[in-house]
Amino acid sequence: MTATAEKRAELDLQINLLAEHEVTKLVAPLSAVAARLGVESEVDAEVGELKEGVAPEAVPDEIDERKP
Repeated sequence: MTATAEKRAELDLQINLLAEHEVTKLVAPLSAVAARLGVESEVDAEVGELKEGVAPEAVPDEIDERKP
C-alpha cells in the first residue's frame, strides 16, 4: 500500500471511529425517550450492544491482529 493510501485509510478509520462514538452517545438518551413513551422497535434487542462504546485506541491493534 502506498504512503498516501495508508494515510487515507488511517484518516478514514479515525473519522469512522469518531462517527461511531457520536452515534453511541445519541443511542442512550434516544432509547430512554422511546422507553418513556412506550415506543417499541425491531432493534430493541440490539440497543444494549449499541450503547457500548468502542475503545478507539484498541481498534488499530485489533485490525493488526486479524491481518493474515
